[in-house]
Amino acid sequence: MPDCTSPPGHVLLQGANRESQMDNETKPQDGDGKLPASFMFGPQFTEQNIYQLCSKEDITLAKSLKRIGSVFLEDLQVMEPLSMDRYGSVRKVYIVCKQDWTLPEEFQRWMVERTGFLNRGIRLYVSL
Repeated sequence: MPDCTSPPGHVLLQGANRESQMDNETKPQDGDGKLPASFMFGPQFTEQNIYQLCSKEDITLAKSLKRIGSVFLEDLQVMEPLSMDRYGSVRKVYIVCKQDWTLPEEFQRWMVERTGFLNRGIRLYVSL
């Protein structure tokens, strides 16, 4: 959840630095650095943190369907912060997921608290 003081990529960078990335891969798509970096969840991270409650068959299927993606972090880092007039004026709701292993509860709460929107009417719900 971005705020109105930092570039939108700030939260992604903080999340990547705070949490173990295990066997996830982030790498440039080309030698010149003209294309955005690619990202792919590793098989170990996928099994232990995303599909930890699924059957072995579902995990195998999920691993076979994974594709490389881009987070466009380079673009998000150079963008201006979102404006209070537009992004800041929209009503927000965030559901804290206690059993989310990819974004631990502590990080979710940090992400919401640092926006400053808790004092401006953001609704925070907690889910088991």
